[in-house]
Formats: sequence, structure tokens, C-alpha cells
Amino acid sequence: MRAPISRAFALAFAAAAILGAPQMGSAQTAGKALQQAFEALREETSIFARLTSTEVRFSQTTNILNDLWFRQTQDAKGNPLAQLELREFKNGEPNRRIVGDGISRWTYDLLRKEYSVSRYGNESAYDAAKYLPGLLQKFSSSLQGTQSAMGRLLKDVYGGDTVRVSDWLPNATPELLVYATADPVNPLRTYVPTETDAYILLARPGVRNRSYCFHLAETPSGTWAVKQIFFAESYKDQLAVDWTMDIYTGAIPADANFVFTPPASARPIVAEGGTR
Repeated sequence: MRAPISRAFALAFAAAAILGAPQMGSAQTAGKALQQAFEALREETSIFARLTSTEVRFSQTTNILNDLWFRQTQDAKGNPLAQLELREFKNGEPNRRIVGDGISRWTYDLLRKEYSVSRYGNESAYDAAKYLPGLLQKFSSSLQGTQSAMGRLLKDVYGGDTVRVSDWLPNATPELLVYATADPVNPLRTYVPTETDAYILLARPGVRNRSYCFHLAETPSGTWAVKQIFFAESYKDQLAVDWTMDIYTGAIPADANFVFTPPASARPIVAEGGTR
């Protein structure tokens, strides 16, 4: 069993970073903390993530809400069963729905009344090496804009034999925050580390300013868990994006049924085969 990450974990590493200890730099300690928090998330069999986003493009504001449910159970034969469901709302109106029902991934555009389907499983055979990675790959390929972060999170945590924290922001060095710190892109948001709340910041200044921040919270069992992910982006006066992803474990809301039945008025746009 993985050893719990105590409160001393972040504090000791933060102190090492402050003192400039050569054996443990800030980037290394931040990466290790995030790796272990992702490993803790992998032990969960169900996740509910809510991503709320505000995008301003040329003075036009769009509010986007994405709800994602993911769970792993077993089918009637005892084989692992992976299912997910994503619902997107734009300015309060339903926009897209993606469902992985254990066999097929469905993508439905409510405005165009179009759907596509691509199989990642097969009832007659099971291939562990392809099944879950197949679902996560097909899911990620269906995502648009800010949704891509939800696909990245699932692939990092569940997409391989072990957890792999990918490069969320290329050319940015992760920093384990020690003091209250304003987001470098969205200064209206401040991260306040405590004994039970740690923050890992990645920021990349430039023509297109971007930042990610991972909020890790200590659980009652003494482990660290990823509770929130923040993102901000700005580009001159043409673009401003700000979102927060809240992550919950252990329960799936009742309205997630992981079932999609194409409406009679919907038009299919693609159908692909696959094996499980």
C-alpha cells in the first residue's frame, strides 16, 4: 500500500526549496508531490469533476460548464468495465454530451442534432491492454477547448500501467508555493497554502500568458488528494480565459446513467469498429 503523504511532506520540501538545498529543488519537490497526489487519485474507482469556465474573446463573454463522471466497475463476466459521461453547457444551455457506456463512446451535438459513435469494447472478448486506454484516447479526441484538461487528467491518472504526470504547460517549471501568492495571469485569484492545503503553480509568461495551479488537500487518512485545478490565459486584449476544475471522489451523482440512446431526430455522422 502506498505510504500516506503527511503534512510534513510539503512543509519539509518547501523549506528545502527556501534554503536552496542542492539535493531537493523546488521543481523536483513539486513534481514529486503532484505525482503522489495523482497516484492517490488512481486508487479511486469513481470521479466526478466539474469545470467552470469564463472565456472572453474580443469582448464577447461565454460561460461554460462541463460535468464529467468516470467510474470503473466489473461486467457480468468479471472483466473491468470503464464508463464515463460528460455534459457541456454554454451560457446555461445544453450543448454537447459524451458517453462511454462500457462498449462504445458516443458524442452528441445537441445544437446540430448530430451524433457519432466509436467502439472501444466488445462483449465477446476482453483485451486489458487496449480497453481503458482505448476509451480514454477516444474520449480525449472528442474534447474541445477547455474540456481537453479533463481528458488529460484521466489519461495521466488511468491511461497507463502507472500514473504519468504529463507536461501540462511546456517550458514552465512547477513551484510548490510557500506563501500566499496571486496567480500571475489572473491576479484576482490568490493561492493560500496551509498545513492541510498545498498549491503547485506552473506559469509561462509571454505574448500568450498561461498558468496552471494544482490544489492538493490533505485527507482524513493523511494522504494528499488533487481537489482543484486552476487555469488562466490572456492574450493582449483579444482573449481572456479562466477556469476552475473541482474534483470529487467516492460518489457518482444519480443523474449520470452512462447510457446514450440516439434521439429519433438525430443524424449519425460516423461509425467506427473496435475490439475489446
